[in-house]
Amino acid sequence: MASTSFMLPPQTDFRKHIKSECSKRSKLLHTTIFGTAFSSSDEFLVGVSSDGRMIVWDLGARTGITSSSSDCTYDGDSVNTKKRKTEDTLNCKPCFEFQVCDGALYDVQFVPKSNGESLLLACGDEGIFLYDDFLSSLKSEESINFKIPAAKSQLRPNLNSYGSMFPAEFNRISYDSSSGQLFGAAGDGCGYIWDIHTSQLVGNLGHKNPTKRSYSDCLHAIKVIEADSNAPCHGCVLTGGEGILSMWSGKDRKLIDTFDCTATGGSHSKNGKKHNRQKCWISSIDVDDTGDWSVIGGGRSSKSTGGFLQLFNLHSRSIMSSTFQETVETIHDVAYHPTGILSVGNDGVVSSWPSLNLTQGRTGRAWGSSPASYSISVHPENGMVATGNVSSSVDCFTEYLTKTCTLTR
Repeated sequence: MASTSFMLPPQTDFRKHIKSECSKRSKLLHTTIFGTAFSSSDEFLVGVSSDGRMIVWDLGARTGITSSSSDCTYDGDSVNTKKRKTEDTLNCKPCFEFQVCDGALYDVQFVPKSNGESLLLACGDEGIFLYDDFLSSLKSEESINFKIPAAKSQLRPNLNSYGSMFPAEFNRISYDSSSGQLFGAAGDGCGYIWDIHTSQLVGNLGHKNPTKRSYSDCLHAIKVIEADSNAPCHGCVLTGGEGILSMWSGKDRKLIDTFDCTATGGSHSKNGKKHNRQKCWISSIDVDDTGDWSVIGGGRSSKSTGGFLQLFNLHSRSIMSSTFQETVETIHDVAYHPTGILSVGNDGVVSSWPSLNLTQGRTGRAWGSSPASYSISVHPENGMVATGNVSSSVDCFTEYLTKTCTLTR
């Protein structure tokens, strides 16, 4: 009888293969999706990650149920107010991804162009990157041959002009379509302004001269109020740093006022203690559709870790103590939604809040698939919600916070 032999791979090759697979899985596990943005249609969702990559998911390609996970919705803070219900979760791999830079990317935005297309903007450790609309290529039959796009421009300030020794990272970006200006919140405490059409730096918020320090050690958030809107403070820019909310004139680039939001709220908090603003930071800012109110989210690094939410009245330029709400979790991002205010943090849930009275507490909660989320995006038309998570995943919810799918890499 002829003997049969089985050829096993060499032990060294096998170990290399296992080591490579373990390295890939570990990298994905420790990768965070810091920002997400919906395309103008419902077809695509773009995310940016801590490993400097741009990821594109085709939301229309979600077919077949590949896994199942539980999804909880709450009324109030109690976990027992509603029965737990299980929802089918669709897993969808990205249709395309590419490396933008070696450092992390923190925020991403679509900017509409006059010809109906859009620019895609991403910011991070190595500046702000502008890409001409390339999603249209993904819709064509030749999408399998889609080439890695080259950045149209890379925006960075002239460091010598502003007295900086090292390039600052950009944590958030905000665009004013009426003026065509892009505002970026930088790690050197300054807000930089570019003309989006020429990619030229046209001004800054924070540095009056190259030798003078900014009003904050770091800007984590920035939000511009459209100059041609009907908002009471149209043309103003809000920046958030180390416990300080600042209001600027976008046209004159002058500081209007600063507000210590954590001290105002902390003095009327549940435990009656004020928080040292140097140990607090504002992580995110959003403005409602009317332009009357702004919601601020953040965290604190004191002995009792956690975060806070605060409402700021743009018309009266006041932060009222009755609108301050401490949270157990650090708040990483906030967004206005047709149902109220949404927030995400390091507790693995999406929380909804009443839009005018935070002291009433949460109006609802929904579990995500990850222990922490760093960004939340709302589709401007249908109210769909996407959260960027650790473990390199994105959760999508309906406008009623029912989870519909988990997008993975």
